[in-house]
Amino acid sequence: MTNIVHDSLKNRHSYKMGNSSITYYELMQNYRCGYKTKDRIQLIAVLWGKIEYLFGSESICQKNTEMMLLPFYSDLTVRAQKPTKMMVIEVCDELTKSVFSNIENKQPFNNAIYDPRPYVPIKYDSILYKSVQSIHSEYVENSENPYLVELNIRRLIYNLLKTEYSSYLFSIKAKHPMEQVKQYIARNVNRNIKISDLADLVGMHSSNFTNTFKRNFKMTPMNYIHEVKMKLAEQLLKENSVTEVAYELGFENVSSFISQFKKIYHITPKQYQIKNL
Repeated sequence: MTNIVHDSLKNRHSYKMGNSSITYYELMQNYRCGYKTKDRIQLIAVLWGKIEYLFGSESICQKNTEMMLLPFYSDLTVRAQKPTKMMVIEVCDELTKSVFSNIENKQPFNNAIYDPRPYVPIKYDSILYKSVQSIHSEYVENSENPYLVELNIRRLIYNLLKTEYSSYLFSIKAKHPMEQVKQYIARNVNRNIKISDLADLVGMHSSNFTNTFKRNFKMTPMNYIHEVKMKLAEQLLKENSVTEVAYELGFENVSSFISQFKKIYHITPKQYQIKNL
């Protein structure tokens, strides 16, 4: 489950369907809080008002003309720019797999897109808008009949599978536990990621997880983590000091960062800065 916001939220109420859920929140203007998803995709619809999502130095606003898709393991801040009511749909893996396995013409994707953004805005078309409104209506009018609510969530997922990035995310949840690990690493690259944490994500012992990851991606999980960190370090070093980059990427000390950078690029971070400035 999410550690979404404080219990002081006005008129918070939730409805569960097996392991999926619908939760409503009413936010006062300028209400601000941390927001995390864990191992499930979330779909957020603004029924009225306006929400701002903040991720590092980036921000994006969501109005009631679009849906926000939050991938698993997102970590961001939300702020209500106006008094706002939002509907949060948390989709369990069982439901995702059920819908995905029954779709014949899925949107193809040839190259995996490891997008570190913890939010994906999706503009409503008439079909998506109708799906969201149907979920809300069935919840309000028939909350004691989970079948009708779940039917409309299935319809929404079905329609989202027609967009490339949504199809990619749902396919990962339906089929590829190792790809889930890559997504987790991409969104937590600034932390000290442990192999045991990654193994827990997919319910495996650490040794078995390491062997499985290596078999799928031809490198160890730790080498992959270092590779992702160093690629980001290249960008960060253009505008930040070596020390700032080291701590931004979750290294315990600067010397560890320098050693890892030199191991991959065969020069120190400082030498890289001098060469590329």
